Amino acid sequence: MRAAADALRATRLRDYELVFIDDADEERVKDEWKKELEPRGLLPDLDSLWPDAILVRDADTSLWLIDAVTTDGEIDETRRAELEDWASARGYRVAGYTTAYETWKRTASRQAKVKNLATGTSVWIAEDGGKVFAVESLADGE
Repeated sequence: MRAAADALRATRLRDYELVFIDDADEERVKDEWKKELEPRGLLPDLDSLWPDAILVRDADTSLWLIDAVTTDGEIDETRRAELEDWASARGYRVAGYTTAYETWKRTASRQAKVKNLATGTSVWIAEDGGKVFAVESLADGE
């Protein structure tokens, strides 16, 4: 999660700030993240979806959301719609979604089974961290 967020911020999302990583063992949101989330109205509650990482650009109230397959599943069409609704209810728009995997092998194994990546999202693979793959549909080009 952190590696994906750091890689994206260092290259494509330089004007975004990392405001949350779901890496707490006991508590759901560490104090360091609460101070970033609360003033923005983004502190997740028990009913909220929990993306693994939230990046925010305050200038236009946009978010970039990352889910790592090590903790949850991919950003599929349902999850994307749910996260979109969550952000919108808080006055934000989602500028992008990234599903992060650790390895090519894990990516292939998961996607061979589920084939569920949402179109309009991206994929980042830690062992090949210099690339971001866009998920597009050939049907969209008709």
